[in-house]
Amino acid sequence: MQGIRVIELTEIVIYLLVCIGIGVYYGKKAHSSEQEYWVAGRFLNGTWGAFAVYAVVGSASTIMGSAGIAYKAGLPAVMCVALGFSLQFPLIAHITAGPLLEKNICTLGDFFQDRIGGRHVRWLYAILSLIFMAAYVVPNMKASAIVGQYLMGDNFSYSQVAIVMGIVLVIYASIGGMWAVTITDIIQGVVMMIGVVGLALAIILNSGEFGGLSGLLEAAVAARPALAQMGYAPIAALGLAMIWGLWGLVAPMTVMRVLTMRNGKSARRSLILGSIFAAVTVIVAGFVAAVAATINPDLANADMSYIVTMEKYFPPVVAGFFVAAIFAAIMSSVDSFLLSASSSVARDIYKCLINPNASEQTVIRLGTISLVIIGLITTAISCMELPLISILAGWAAGALISAFCSPLVIGLYWKGISRNGVFWSMLVGAAGYMFLNLWSGFPALGEVIVMVPVTAVVCVVVSKLSPNKN
Repeated sequence: MQGIRVIELTEIVIYLLVCIGIGVYYGKKAHSSEQEYWVAGRFLNGTWGAFAVYAVVGSASTIMGSAGIAYKAGLPAVMCVALGFSLQFPLIAHITAGPLLEKNICTLGDFFQDRIGGRHVRWLYAILSLIFMAAYVVPNMKASAIVGQYLMGDNFSYSQVAIVMGIVLVIYASIGGMWAVTITDIIQGVVMMIGVVGLALAIILNSGEFGGLSGLLEAAVAARPALAQMGYAPIAALGLAMIWGLWGLVAPMTVMRVLTMRNGKSARRSLILGSIFAAVTVIVAGFVAAVAATINPDLANADMSYIVTMEKYFPPVVAGFFVAAIFAAIMSSVDSFLLSASSSVARDIYKCLINPNASEQTVIRLGTISLVIIGLITTAISCMELPLISILAGWAAGALISAFCSPLVIGLYWKGISRNGVFWSMLVGAAGYMFLNLWSGFPALGEVIVMVPVTAVVCVVVSKLSPNKN
């Protein structure tokens, strides 16, 4: 029976306490106004912004999930992720960042309210974003439970660890608003990048036992032939790349991170640098899967590839840091996901649709309460037996892309867009994605290839037929 890993667990506890301390330190400032709570006074710029945005988008579905998908679905599949992920940041930089920052808004919901208008649009946006963002939190909660069980040993069940880790993450995320989230995201982004580069160096320096990196890949394929094969149908592989490429345009938490940046120039600089971090992370994940295959070609849980590889190369003290890198990825994503989901309740629903005269402090308090409730619900769901982390994340991301990508981009650049055009585009996107996802005859992950152009057509046609009357 595996015991508790005391050294690694101690390092994680210290890391968590530091993050909570940062939350407490910035708590008062964050609760002083909505601008401070939701977008941290728009203070980010330059290199630190790159680490912050990389931390938000580079979640457990990237560090652990990409290695898991390479191990199970093959190296060609993870290259699709690398392609989409590295393109995501430049797309944000050149399509949405500048126009959104010019509007002085706090959330994506504010854009649809101020630019488009219409209560039915705001209601639909809030409901869809809340559902699908909560769904995106679940795989990261799953990752935290996997890491927690690794640290605590077989003395605790997966569900017990999931509950403990979920509560810790909710407490941390609810303390300091976007100020605490942003400062810790910068730290977490640095930790994640050091972890990725450190693991890459370890693989390169130890590849001599296989005769170099090419020998490593050959040994991995010999041990696990599935690594050399594409585990998805062509349309699913293209859909996977498209999901990762378009995800950042519409992800509410990514939009909120971009809105913490000082101006469009700072945002573009941060996002381009972040794209380099992203590409390196996913490419390294492919080699992690290869090493894991040489260690154990039949892992019961493919998402353990990262941890298996880490154990091969590092002693407990150093391994603790690399576990912290995984935890940093989880925390930086979960806190941003929960904050953006709570903004849907507090700002998009309560303030804009129920009580427009609500004070800023009332909205902030409601946001904090909503964050805790959503966090506890997603923790409970993560206790169930679930698919691969990257697949779960891809499902939620695909739904958000199908619903929001076309109306957002069209709304930024076309003055003729109408409220009804946006409403029906969102509704058709979400419903169509769910239909294709549940249809057994349609390849999984390929839904966005169909739904993005369909929703663009719906948005334009309905806007032409039903223009705004004022």
